[in-house]
Amino acid sequence: PYGDSWGLDVIHKWVEKIIQKGIKTIPLSDITGESSSEKISRVYHSLIIKYPNIEFGFHLHARTDDWLEKIEAAYNAGCRRFDSVLGGLGGCPMTGYELLSNLDTKNVLHFLNKKNINSPLNLSALNEAEKIILTII
Repeated sequence: PYGDSWGLDVIHKWVEKIIQKGIKTIPLSDITGESSSEKISRVYHSLIIKYPNIEFGFHLHARTDDWLEKIEAAYNAGCRRFDSVLGGLGGCPMTGYELLSNLDTKNVLHFLNKKNINSPLNLSALNEAEKIILTII
C-alpha cells in the first residue's frame, strides 16, 4: 500500500539477510490486510521449501470475513506459528480500514479445532481473561 515493489525475490533477499544475522524465527506480517490467500500461500510455500531450518510465523491484521482463508493458506503452505491477540484488539491505524484488527486468539483456536489439532490453551481461562480485558477497555 506504500508503493514499495515486492516479489518473492525481494522477500528472499531480506530473509537471507535476516538469516545471516543468526535469526532462526521470522514472522512475516500483513498489517494492512491486503494480501490474498493465494499470495500468502505462494510466499510461505516458497520460503519454507528454500529455508527448511527456519521457523516462519504469521502476524496478520484481518477483517472478520477473511481471516480464516488467510491462516488456512499459510498453514497449508507449512506455517505453524501464528501471532494472535485476545479479542483481536489492536491493528494498524494507518491502513484506513476501521474493521481491520489483529488476528483473534479465539479464531486461531477455532481453526485448530476445525483441523482436529489439539491446543494446550485452556479455553475457559481464555474466555475469562478476555472478559476481564474487555471490561478494562
